[in-house]
Amino acid sequence: MFKTRVVGLFVLIVLALTIVGLTLLSSAQDSAEKLIERRVSMSRPAVIRAHRIRDADQVLVAKAVAESEIGVALELLDEYRDEIQAIKRVKATPEKIGNNRRKKAKKAPAVMDAAMLTDMWVSRYVKELKSRFGSRFFKKVPPAQFAKRERKRFADCAAIDVTQCYWDYTYNTLPEVLWRLSRNRNHPIGSRIVITDSRGTGLADSERPKWSAVRDFAARAGLPKEATANGGPKKGMVMLDNRIFYATAVAITHGGKSLGAVMVADPIDDEMAREDSDIVRAEVTYAKGTEVIATSLDKNVASELVKNPLDKGQRMTAYFQAFDNRSGADDMKVYVSANMKEMLDGFASARTNLIALAVLLLLLGVGVLLVLLRSFYGKFEALEQGTHEVINGNLDYQFPFEFKEEICRGLGQSLNLMSLVLQGRPLPEEVEEEAETAWMNDLQVTDAVRRDEGPSSDQGEGLAAVIGGVDVKALGEEPADVYYKRVYQEFLASRKDLGLPIDGINYPKFMERLVHLEQGLKKKHKCPMVRFVVSTKENEVILVPVPIHR
Repeated sequence: MFKTRVVGLFVLIVLALTIVGLTLLSSAQDSAEKLIERRVSMSRPAVIRAHRIRDADQVLVAKAVAESEIGVALELLDEYRDEIQAIKRVKATPEKIGNNRRKKAKKAPAVMDAAMLTDMWVSRYVKELKSRFGSRFFKKVPPAQFAKRERKRFADCAAIDVTQCYWDYTYNTLPEVLWRLSRNRNHPIGSRIVITDSRGTGLADSERPKWSAVRDFAARAGLPKEATANGGPKKGMVMLDNRIFYATAVAITHGGKSLGAVMVADPIDDEMAREDSDIVRAEVTYAKGTEVIATSLDKNVASELVKNPLDKGQRMTAYFQAFDNRSGADDMKVYVSANMKEMLDGFASARTNLIALAVLLLLLGVGVLLVLLRSFYGKFEALEQGTHEVINGNLDYQFPFEFKEEICRGLGQSLNLMSLVLQGRPLPEEVEEEAETAWMNDLQVTDAVRRDEGPSSDQGEGLAAVIGGVDVKALGEEPADVYYKRVYQEFLASRKDLGLPIDGINYPKFMERLVHLEQGLKKKHKCPMVRFVVSTKENEVILVPVPIHR
């Protein structure tokens, strides 16, 4: 019966823990579903925040490029445009510059060759750079070395054409500007940069080395023209190389005059969708009408999502206008979605694993419990068999007590002692090794005090002093098993406090010794019970016997 109860209790505990685990998993799954739904339905602010971060980054880059040495170069190129165009004519022999230029600057020389124009250009360029950026601009390259380098650079481009100078001082200068800006920001700039002049001509494209002198580019792109005319920044969608870009344009100005524009553009591609997906913590798809432009999903899944956004299925979806206040973005939408099944598969897997673990624990646990109970019960069955031996008349039977478990070992020795006591036979004085029984020789027992002399007698007062006011009546009524174990523990503690060794003292031997002493004292004092109280005297542990007549 006890085995059944233990196994049944174990099974109930495992089942209860499994039910609690499944309940907690179900609650966590419900919370996760609500969190996903809330994240998708309230994704618009997160997407807008991602776009504003990208806006701010584009404006910063555009202004940095517009205010760099590129702006200085465009100012001087516009000023010396006619002279540069005349370089070819004055390369072989000096000739007069056009009448219009001469009328505007009557005090200027009537003729100018390439060397003179180059010296004038470099002098003005270096002077303007010092004026705007100070000496820190020449920290990397000293002014003299910089001027020497620029003299050759200008002479080479002016000998070809003015458009070559525009391209050289924009496209070839742009990497240095972006490098400085990247170093200050501690991360590289990956945006596409397009520079136009005041006429709307495309001068340089950071991703196209051979792109230059593109007529009416600003008018066709839209944003650079708006920025040149009205300042900026101007934001919108532009088409470059048959790809849609998210762009910002800023005017290049000096002294109130517009010199051109810088447009910073980021492609609306899968990489942008993945970046926004990381911010929103859901899948992001950009679409124009029903055409998928960029997505962090599989293309086929994204296409079906755009065509049927209200089809719940296994996916939670929200969609809205992609870019607020941007030209050309009216029909561009962003779809934010989450696959509920995929995101909740972990809970289903955890539920299956929990049930499998519970079943495995039940099988192993019940098996181990049955083995342990069988081993434990076997010792009691041996003791029970011994009682039948005594009942059948085998009064010399010795109960086994060489068990690992203390309770079984103590019970076997107690049965042996009980058998001897009930038969009125003397308890054996076992012969032990001297090292193992030394503690028995140290076990001191004082003379007993007779209880019938009353508490007012000298002996009664002496007893009260020795036992420290212990209630003798309570001592006599204390259950035997509790009494023997308590005296054993107090005996060990007292010896330990006095620094006496406790090695070799075990409970069965101690109890056997105590019973042996009790038997002799009961005969001596002619009383039915003798109990002991542990005390100390002169650095020794002593047992004070208390005869109990009632």
